[in-house]
Amino acid sequence: MKALLIRSYGLCWTISITWELTELLFMHLLPNFAECWWDQVILDILLCNGGGIWLGMTLCRFLEMRTYRWASIKEIHTTTGKIKRAVLQFTPASWTCVRWFDPKSSFQRLAGIYLFMILWQLTELNTFFLKHVFIFQASHPLSWCRILLVGIITAPTVRQYYAYLTDTQCKRVGTQCWVFGAIAFLEALACVKFGLDVFSKTQVHYVVLWLICLALITLLCLYGMVWYEQHKMKNIALQSDDGDDSGVVDSSSAQTDSLGSLPSRKRRKASARNRFVNSHGRRRL
Repeated sequence: MKALLIRSYGLCWTISITWELTELLFMHLLPNFAECWWDQVILDILLCNGGGIWLGMTLCRFLEMRTYRWASIKEIHTTTGKIKRAVLQFTPASWTCVRWFDPKSSFQRLAGIYLFMILWQLTELNTFFLKHVFIFQASHPLSWCRILLVGIITAPTVRQYYAYLTDTQCKRVGTQCWVFGAIAFLEALACVKFGLDVFSKTQVHYVVLWLICLALITLLCLYGMVWYEQHKMKNIALQSDDGDDSGVVDSSSAQTDSLGSLPSRKRRKASARNRFVNSHGRRRL
């Protein structure tokens, strides 16, 4: 789900790694965050999150290449085709290719992505703090209805925030972004208000360390993604230059061949002209 919303390998992996760090640093407030190292690294990061990121990005690539066809279901003769057509009816007509990392991006854009990371981690923390403070199970309707609602409103929020960061003509953050931010902070305030006994045990240095580590990991991952984009653009430019050079060589060789064939063509025309003159001369004689 996160990969479908964010559509970036680097940002998804950054969120996955920083969330495990968040669990470690908030373990003193939420005991259920205590896990074995192999559970966090192997099961959570590599298998579960890694598999979900790969599956989501694969689906994103499929939807970016797919064109929506408004054909009638009556024109599809197979049962499998009709089922596939009915399922695709509820998918987007087009899919926008998202590129968070621009090699020419400014510091403001990097800071905006860091703020996005903090808000994302806060939203996920609210899920666990709400269950812990108000004491209800994960299977309670309030829990999964909230997750479903947050997932629905996250899609337009990410799209508006991405447009604000990448589009120079977009001067203001969209309304949905403000609504999503207000919901996240109100949930956090509600947890603090009704869970004073929990937050009275807060160790401030852990929270400060969490913010610093989140900033460092985010900037490191962003730097790596920007370097990758620059390296990728250089390779594409070199390939295009090589293609242009080969095209020039081919055209020059073709011109050389054509120039080399000119004398032979002239000789053939001259010999034909001589035969024509000789034949007419014999007839007159």
